Amino acid sequence: MGEIRWGEVVTLEDMQKLVGGYVQAIDGLVPGVVLMCDEDGRRKHLLPNRMFVMDGSGQLVLGDFFFIGAATEEGDLTSLTEEAAELVKARLVPIAVTPQCVV
Repeated sequence: MGEIRWGEVVTLEDMQKLVGGYVQAIDGLVPGVVLMCDEDGRRKHLLPNRMFVMDGSGQLVLGDFFFIGAATEEGDLTSLTEEAAELVKARLVPIAVTPQCVV
């Protein structure tokens, strides 16, 4: 499990490098926020990184990932607002991965 870092992503190549493969966008977790992860994470057997908790349930996030702001009407990606970043940070829960943990 890696550390949480804040940074800037500019190109598709940057995104693919960060997640280690093809990028999958998952929205609807937090209004105005998109989770970007490796679309082949399960097939690659990537280890769980964090649990994203919302409404009393959680979703495992496998491998490296990042969050960005939702796209504009023109399709341009945006930065996270400070408020959105705090919401995301509060919902990310570290998890312990043991040899018995299978995803």
